[in-house]
Amino acid sequence: MRLTIPVGILTIAICFSVLMVGCNKGLDERQLFEQAKKFQEENNFAAAVDSYEALVKKYPQSRQAPQCLFMLGYLYANHLDDLDKARSAYETFLEQYPDDPLVKDARWELNHLGQDVNEIPELNTMLQGSADSLAGTPDSGASSPE
Repeated sequence: MRLTIPVGILTIAICFSVLMVGCNKGLDERQLFEQAKKFQEENNFAAAVDSYEALVKKYPQSRQAPQCLFMLGYLYANHLDDLDKARSAYETFLEQYPDDPLVKDARWELNHLGQDVNEIPELNTMLQGSADSLAGTPDSGASSPE
């Protein structure tokens, strides 16, 4: 009887592991991409990373592969606090997809990796400019000259 319980627990653990590892294997690129986005919307960032990585690995020529690689960098930097993996993802993105429209964004992210938004002068300038332009609008609560 003592062997049955550990063997049963071991069997359940093995089955669970096989399900988790095999979960992404049968999905096509569209399904993986949708799954990753869904996980991201649910704030399940580790699972989103797993799906984005699976898509990039399994379908490197996919239309979604560049965006997935960019999102890996973004999620690692902004949600999983792994700046080394973020840097690696952004650098790989820039190397593999130098003509992608997200190149400018990836370079910006790399240049500001690890910085708090309050430490980024151009963001503060933009935010201040937006606040100043909204200050005089009727909806802002500011009094208008009569």
